[in-house]
Amino acid sequence: RQESQTHLFSTEASFDHLLTIILRIGHYPSMSACLIHNTTIIWKKAYGFSDLEAHKPATTQTIYIVASITKTITSTALMQLYEQGLFQLDDDVNIYLPFPLRNPNFPNDPITIRMILSHSSSLSTDPMAYHWFNYSNPPPIPWYPNPWLQEYLLPGGAYYTPEIWDTTQRPGVYMQYANINFDIAGYLVQLLSGEPFHEYCNDHIFSPLGMVRTGFRLPDLPIDDVAFPYLYDNRTYQKLPHYQILHYPIGGLMTTIDDLSCYLIAHMNQGVYNGTRILQNETVTLMHTIQPPGNIYKNFHYGLGWMIVEKPLRKNVYI
Repeated sequence: RQESQTHLFSTEASFDHLLTIILRIGHYPSMSACLIHNTTIIWKKAYGFSDLEAHKPATTQTIYIVASITKTITSTALMQLYEQGLFQLDDDVNIYLPFPLRNPNFPNDPITIRMILSHSSSLSTDPMAYHWFNYSNPPPIPWYPNPWLQEYLLPGGAYYTPEIWDTTQRPGVYMQYANINFDIAGYLVQLLSGEPFHEYCNDHIFSPLGMVRTGFRLPDLPIDDVAFPYLYDNRTYQKLPHYQILHYPIGGLMTTIDDLSCYLIAHMNQGVYNGTRILQNETVTLMHTIQPPGNIYKNFHYGLGWMIVEKPLRKNVYI
């Protein structure tokens, strides 16, 4: 038993050392992480400082922006409405949008909700004109998601560039990752539910799962526990102000590792966490199933809001 305990300590100490080195190499001031086996958290820990100047250590309750993990939340919200029978996956999005959405290069091909959620709509890689940061106003923002979406997606719009649409592949043929798909998905949640997107997610995902330190708005969170963003340049960490992402259904979720684990366990457990069900078993399975017939990338595909990475001789990995 003593030898086993010594080996465990040595392994964990080595793991800690590895993560510390990775943080240093990547120039990240802090991180928090956990390991989940089946439906149980078997390890969690935080590293570094969430505020370097104040030497404030990160914890598993430190709040971070989690970028494109947000897309899984957006798809979960929309699929909850799917379970209510408010739409079918292969419905033309034009049934629900207040403007006509078509790839100008394939104007007769409908774009479906399944295509939006699986990045197979023929919307292409986002150009540099994409507007990301919003340093002042929390959601809801009066001009987002619409009329901004019309101005971005439709020819003649103020933010439109032809490069947003694939010129060679029709809708539904290939998966190619384009953030704008989830602007549309978030807007569909709003249109179908009658609630602002951030309120819907709080009412139907975060609150039921006990995710009390999670949201899309800085005013709704304990600001002292939000990790400061830093820019590493010329061997120096430059502290940036807290910010909110304009396209919050794409990448603006702010959460802790403790909260996020509740949501991840629900997806790992066919829609249930701690006795609370947020999705039906069949819906979770569908979301974790590769959707389009092909993709332009090598080793990964997409389900409905979930990236599926194929690992040889191992089960698929869902991200």
